[in-house]
Amino acid sequence: KVTTALLADLTKIVSAHMTGTDQRLVLDAAKSNKPQLKRLCHFDLQSANVVRDRNFNPRVVDLDNLGLGTAYADGLLAAAWNSAKIEDIDRLEHELAQEEGRRIEPQDVIVAIAYALSWKNARERLGSPLDDWMEAAFAAGIKVLITKLRSISSRS
Repeated sequence: KVTTALLADLTKIVSAHMTGTDQRLVLDAAKSNKPQLKRLCHFDLQSANVVRDRNFNPRVVDLDNLGLGTAYADGLLAAAWNSAKIEDIDRLEHELAQEEGRRIEPQDVIVAIAYALSWKNARERLGSPLDDWMEAAFAAGIKVLITKLRSISSRS
């Protein structure tokens, strides 16, 4: 279960980076859908982080963001960073639903948003803010995740 400290960190980060109805949606969803962090997630999954060994077997590298997440959090975060549209997120959900035994839930989106905002927050604290194109990609990715969270909330 999500600890009180993690929820407090999420609240602080969301409050610093989001406003209005988006902020309220994420905070309300986090309070009522406490994520079960049971999956090991890469949290920077992209083609550049998959290499082949000498036998041509794929290997995942760049494990500095490795952490616990939910079944869909890694894929949602990667999709958001890669300029995915809501249709791409819906396709991801459709393709993985049978394997996972469930659809995307609010907890999955919340964890993806929390990791994205934590990463951005860490960069800013280290004096390495996002440049203009990264900021635009980041904002678009968060917007897609918020759109998915809204659609999930309306289906229940």
